[in-house]
Amino acid sequence: MVDGYDGATGSYTILVSTGCDPVTGVDFVHDAPVPLGQPVHFTATVTPLTTTVPITYAWDFGGAGAGSDTDTATPSFTYTARGTYTVVVTVSNPCGGPVASTPQVVGVVQSYSVYLPLVVRTYP
Repeated sequence: MVDGYDGATGSYTILVSTGCDPVTGVDFVHDAPVPLGQPVHFTATVTPLTTTVPITYAWDFGGAGAGSDTDTATPSFTYTARGTYTVVVTVSNPCGGPVASTPQVVGVVQSYSVYLPLVVRTYP
């Protein structure tokens, strides 16, 4: 017999945390409208940002083009045609539960260079 232990049993409550907070919201900003051929830069902000588990980003840029860092919170995308596009970012984490999705309208404009004639007057 252990001194002070009479063989009684008890139950204990143990709290185990997975470190997963549900993604409750996502906002993103962009620098559009941009001239055709110039990249549009995006930044997604997730709420809450207290989670330590990886967050995944699924971007739908709504049009043809090419991008970089398109699986991160800060991608850039260059459209190959002018127009107005609805861009959607969907954010989730590996713990399941709700995901957050936010659409936003992005504009790409055709830009033209205008060259004006230059008149120089000389004085005698």
